[in-house]
Amino acid sequence: EVAGDAAVLFDPSDSAAMAEALAPLIAERGLCDHYARKGLERSARYDWRITARQTLDLLERTALQNAGRP
Repeated sequence: EVAGDAAVLFDPSDSAAMAEALAPLIAERGLCDHYARKGLERSARYDWRITARQTLDLLERTALQNAGRP
């Protein structure tokens, strides 16, 4: 999971679970700050150039594997 410990996870189809998960963030301002800091720390691990290169490599390999197939 990309979010790791920098997110509050819940079943998006379960409104009760969503309310339960988000209530502490509303009640405790410091918790919001905590997740904001964690999110910035996690985002620093990712680089769009590397992601783009890896995606292009995958697409090229897939295209070569499927070359000549209908």
